[in-house]
Amino acid sequence: MRLSDNQNIAQVSLALEALSHRKGIPLSFLINKLKLGDPAITTIVAGRLATTRESKTAQVLIDAYGNFRAPRDIEPMEAIIAALDSIGSAKAVTFLEREIDNPFPPIQKAAQHALRHITGKEYPLSDSAATNLIRYDFKLAVKTTRPKLKIHTTKGSFVIELFPDKAPVTVANFVQLADSGFYNNIYFHRVVPGFVVQAGDPRGDGWGGPGYTIPCEYNDIFYDRGTVGMATAGKDTGGSQFFITHTPQPHLNGRYTAFGKVISGMDVVDHIEVFDKILRTEQVN
Repeated sequence: MRLSDNQNIAQVSLALEALSHRKGIPLSFLINKLKLGDPAITTIVAGRLATTRESKTAQVLIDAYGNFRAPRDIEPMEAIIAALDSIGSAKAVTFLEREIDNPFPPIQKAAQHALRHITGKEYPLSDSAATNLIRYDFKLAVKTTRPKLKIHTTKGSFVIELFPDKAPVTVANFVQLADSGFYNNIYFHRVVPGFVVQAGDPRGDGWGGPGYTIPCEYNDIFYDRGTVGMATAGKDTGGSQFFITHTPQPHLNGRYTAFGKVISGMDVVDHIEVFDKILRTEQVN
């Protein structure tokens, strides 16, 4: 528990995740963590509160919900609604009736399920849609050209060829972030040997991003060895985190936006480990 009081927010989330299944964690400790307003910590704590089913935590969860917005924070928002569903407190009904009109379908459906469980009544879903928090306003690359980015890491360099003809918004976003220096000194926070390496999170625990989301652009690019994909937490929740496949992964096809391929330096990608770092990026011919 000492590590969960660290000033490093990523370390706090990782420590809480390790504690999440242990017995004897004081309720007051969990409630205080909710007040941090962090998406990772809130998701973990809401999951634990869902199992305690303490009715007195309902209002605390509702208050914590105000720290987040969709689609960027879909995960903690869904986790809070799921906890309220599990707790089953009538105190949550007014809040859930409001969220059933949320313009994001995952929130609507979670609120509908919770209301059905708590009240025993059926609530129709809203047909509204929202795109105002999803960015499209990037300078798009010419679709007849394929930009190349050289990524310098602590293990060496590799080059990615990007496919604006297949994923124009995703490529434009990636290039803009790279050109701005966003990826400089960011760690590879996830490495699954034989599967993927993943980077692009300024926090370092898998919960960070650029502060906005971009739309998914599903296409016919096959997830072969060296394919570059956009990591998401659900539809239209991509941002800055990207992954590179070690081996063919057909189960990813059509599920995550593929937008590039490593064309040189794949041996470098093969040797990347967790906490290896992106030093800088540059466009090359």
